[in-house]
Amino acid sequence: MKICIVLSNSTIAQRSFYNSQEIGLARTLIKSGVSVDICTYSKKCGSRINTLILETKDGNDIRLLEYDGLRLPGQQAFSLTLLHYLWKNTAGYDVIQLHDNTQIMTILSAWISKRIKVPCLLYQGMYRDFDAWWKKALQKIYDILFMRVLFSNLSLVIGKTEFALEYLRSKWMPTSMPSQIIHVGLDADVFDQGELGTRGGGMAPVHYDVLYIGKLEKRRRPAFLAELVLELCGLKKDFKACVIGDGPDRETFIEKIKGLIASGQVTYISRVENKNLANIYRKSKILLNPTSYEIFGMTVLEAMYFGVPVIASAEAGPKEIINNGVDGILVEGFELDIWKNAINDLLDNEEKRAGMGRRASEKIRREFIWEHSAKKFKNAYEFSLDSQKRAQMSVGVRNFEKTRT
Repeated sequence: MKICIVLSNSTIAQRSFYNSQEIGLARTLIKSGVSVDICTYSKKCGSRINTLILETKDGNDIRLLEYDGLRLPGQQAFSLTLLHYLWKNTAGYDVIQLHDNTQIMTILSAWISKRIKVPCLLYQGMYRDFDAWWKKALQKIYDILFMRVLFSNLSLVIGKTEFALEYLRSKWMPTSMPSQIIHVGLDADVFDQGELGTRGGGMAPVHYDVLYIGKLEKRRRPAFLAELVLELCGLKKDFKACVIGDGPDRETFIEKIKGLIASGQVTYISRVENKNLANIYRKSKILLNPTSYEIFGMTVLEAMYFGVPVIASAEAGPKEIINNGVDGILVEGFELDIWKNAINDLLDNEEKRAGMGRRASEKIRREFIWEHSAKKFKNAYEFSLDSQKRAQMSVGVRNFEKTRT
């Protein structure tokens, strides 16, 4: 079996600094006889597809196919190169898997899939419309024009969370559309025991009371995070925090806590490679994940895997992963005292923290490693192929009956 995962937005991710969901899934699928191509946007290919072989196992490959095109507002992309490639289907794909319902390339790729008779499924993470009024307006127009078209060309919809499926149901997803939930998994093989390598500074061999890893952008509430760290450091002079992340609000965030960075209470690093994150998780007592929007939460999975309790905003991803009060803590809103009390309660109660971390690690290893989710994906591909065959047989029978009459 050969599948094609199409990443249809114009985001360019640095793979060594992010636990890629698509690559993690692909690395597991090739073990079960499924070859995977991952199509991703790039700005260096011109009118051709640039092909990189990432991994090979027993004759099955993971290939990264980089395509160029127009980069549009709202992280949209448009690529005739990719559309032509899919239309030709020279690679002989059995299934095409699309991510993100809000992209015009998702609509076009699904339309092509049906025309070339390759079953197509959508893996959905988004669970709420954009916040800005003008984005909401554009989203409404997009939904009216394209959502019914998208669903008419899909064989299956998979949600990362129940919230994601409910979101699609609110956008005219037919009640007859087959759907299921398959959780995002963790690719634990990216971690190693090596020395810590960083960009933007070194790190002393200390331990951290709290850790934050993520982009410093509006939805991640960096101003709130800075205020929270300032409060905690003020309460305890031996309090240590580590913040890892870059983004548009980086300079503003650093300005707020520059005194703590200078005193050594806060260690700030812009980025750390995946393979070296294990060193940091093992040094940390609690991971903080304040955010107003979280599709799933790779750092939540990673921290829990290493037995680090997570205190997270009660958004879709964390709510799907964390059993509140058992293997982590979910917090509604951004009341400083609520977050501060939750942190201090865990820091002051080592037995409670250790038990929560142990249960968190057991859950991730039991339910959220890619091996578990990849089996469900393979079943989903087989379901899509069977549905396609049944549909073609049904068309054949109807055509035969017409000729008889």
